[in-house]
Amino acid sequence: MEIALNDITFSFKGNLSDSMSDKEFFDFCQQNELLRTERDENKQIIIMPPTNTSDGIQNTDLLIELGN
Repeated sequence: MEIALNDITFSFKGNLSDSMSDKEFFDFCQQNELLRTERDENKQIIIMPPTNTSDGIQNTDLLIELGN
């Protein structure tokens, strides 16, 4: 299955549903370990987009500043 969001397409294995049990959600996450997936207190599933190079550079700069 695929989901498109803001010009980013996610491909994943399995069925995605807010009515998943905890075990089903865990299994989904195990099958799609490269996706950054979370579920909130209302069992809404959140798939976060992957970071890109500029995010990595910003994070590195921040870590350097904190380290100094």
